Amino acid sequence: MKILYLQDKFGTGGINKITSLKENYLVDKGFDIHNLNVLDKECVPRKGVYSDKINFHSISIDRLTRLRNIPVIGRILRFVYLCFRLLKLYREIRPDIIVSTMPRLEPMLVVWLTNHIARIQEFHGWYNSVNQLSLSEEKEMQRRTKYYHLVALTQREANHIEQLLQHKCLNIPNATFLHPSTVSTCTNKQVLILARFDPIKGIATFLRNWLKVQDIHPDWELYLVGDGPEKEKIKHEIKKYNLRTVHILPYTLHPSEEYLKSSIFLLPSVSEGWPLVIIESMAYGVPVIAYDCPCGPSEIIQSGIDGFVTEYGNPEAMIEKILYLIEHPDVRISMGNNAKENIQRFNIDDIMERWIKLFKQLSCEAGHR
Repeated sequence: MKILYLQDKFGTGGINKITSLKENYLVDKGFDIHNLNVLDKECVPRKGVYSDKINFHSISIDRLTRLRNIPVIGRILRFVYLCFRLLKLYREIRPDIIVSTMPRLEPMLVVWLTNHIARIQEFHGWYNSVNQLSLSEEKEMQRRTKYYHLVALTQREANHIEQLLQHKCLNIPNATFLHPSTVSTCTNKQVLILARFDPIKGIATFLRNWLKVQDIHPDWELYLVGDGPEKEKIKHEIKKYNLRTVHILPYTLHPSEEYLKSSIFLLPSVSEGWPLVIIESMAYGVPVIAYDCPCGPSEIIQSGIDGFVTEYGNPEAMIEKILYLIEHPDVRISMGNNAKENIQRFNIDDIMERWIKLFKQLSCEAGHR
């Protein structure tokens, strides 16, 4: 079976990481996997991330960026170019199934002209995005999604998408792919946030509340690992509130050392899809404290057993749980052990079996059209 994955570009984020994991798994199972990135200028995935058996393609629509400055003609030329390149590639690849990880990567004209191909649209935490659609955009999404089989990472998001777009949406979570031989002892006086420094991650707005932890337990430290547009704002907050126990570390592709040194992981995000940092933290035996934000944390963390899910947007509730775990080391260690065990319910073989079952079902349906 030939499967084509559509991505906007290659990167280091969660969508790219989990997509590479799935593609590598499928190609090892004998599937013919193709990956098309639409926006990257060069088709160069990060070395060692994707299997050598995957076929990569690029249409490099970013080459036409300057056409955006021509209001009408520029848009038309970009649209024609995108449609032409997609149709040409589809004829060359002849996929049985197209999986898109970003809405609207395929113009509707292309969808109509290749409607014989089974399509899947993955929603990676689009809860807030679809909530902010205008009425006309909502109607357009409803028309578009009639041609796709929809898959969301959480049941909560799947239910929301079904209600909003009036179209059935399956729930297939992301898999855990880590099986570290060494895990955290949960005895170091270190708390970790590993994230993109972006407003949606809620780090800058949360930081001032760390002052209470610093006052009560000045020997505990908070490490922020990452980079992004809010880095300077985060630095400003640290200086403004004299947060001596808060430290910024650069982004790393290999965060295992930080997990192993940490005893608590924090996720103060405004919105999430299926946060891989929760999966990774729990795999390393680190209990997670997260807001009950839409949509992922509450479907991964078993609150009170392997971590805590606290009231959405309530930093005082999160600080209360941080202090509780700091002051109850036996509970902290027990939760870490539970986290390591409980996360295996998302093991890759079980999750990918659900994907393979869906692919076979859609391929069979397409064969009877």
